[in-house]
Amino acid sequence: MNAIYPYPSPKNHRAIVHFQVVRGNAGAIQKGNEQIETTIDGQRWMQPAFPYQAICLQWINTEGQELDDAAQAQIDDVLSETGCDTLIINP
Repeated sequence: MNAIYPYPSPKNHRAIVHFQVVRGNAGAIQKGNEQIETTIDGQRWMQPAFPYQAICLQWINTEGQELDDAAQAQIDDVLSETGCDTLIINP
C-alpha cells in the first residue's frame, strides 16, 4: 500500500471491485432492474444485471451461514484481510 496505489495489492483491489459489482447486481435483481448502477472508486459504473451472479451471491451467503462458528471465524478473518468481507451478508 502506498500513496499512489492506496490498496493492499492490485489483486485485492480487483476482488473488492468485483464484489462491489456482485453486490450491486444482487440489489438490481432484487429491485427488478435490468441494469446495475453503482459507484466504484468514485466513478459511476453501469452494466446489465445478471441473475446468475445474484444466485451465486445467495448461495455463498447460505453456505457461509451454515458453517460452524470456528469455520465462520476463519472465513471472516480471510475475507476481512482482503477487504472482501462486504460480500457476506450476516443475518
